Amino acid sequence: MKKTMMLLLLAATILSAGAQQEKTAEKQEKLLEAKTRQMIHSLNITPEQEAKFTEIYRAYNEKMRSEWNRGNMQQKSDDVKQEANRLKQRLNNQKKALDVQLSYVDKLATVLNAEQLRKFFDTERKIQARVKSKRQGMRGHDKGHGQWHKRGRKGDAAGRKARAAERRARHQQRSAERQTHTNGNIE
Repeated sequence: MKKTMMLLLLAATILSAGAQQEKTAEKQEKLLEAKTRQMIHSLNITPEQEAKFTEIYRAYNEKMRSEWNRGNMQQKSDDVKQEANRLKQRLNNQKKALDVQLSYVDKLATVLNAEQLRKFFDTERKIQARVKSKRQGMRGHDKGHGQWHKRGRKGDAAGRKARAAERRARHQQRSAERQTHTNGNIE
């Protein structure tokens, strides 16, 4: 009986891990599609350029992801040697990312015009910054309690609406105070 339960538990764990990997792959694919659409829009890619650009951009993203994933980032440490190693790993990852970017300049130049090529890496950095910001917002760290939460740093929609209403109320109050002062009705 114990063996059967252990086998069932093992099978459930394996299936769960597989499902999680599938979800991650699906999310990465959706993200890549969104990034590709944004690049096509931002660079004003023509329909003639689109198919070839999409092929190159997908390969570029896959290569960048594999380089970043190759070096697992270590956790911050108070130990100087561990922190030095972590920093070296991070800088090495950045160097590898630059090597990938350099290798794709010529490939992109076969599809993009000069203006599009100039804008490509700047636009890519902006998109990556936006993605990183959204990820941090979804997995924000509540420093006060050391617990992770899904709301993110800015809070949920109801909280944003409440803060916006408070700002409007403060603005209206200041406007009313200014109007009172300009009319000479200082209390």
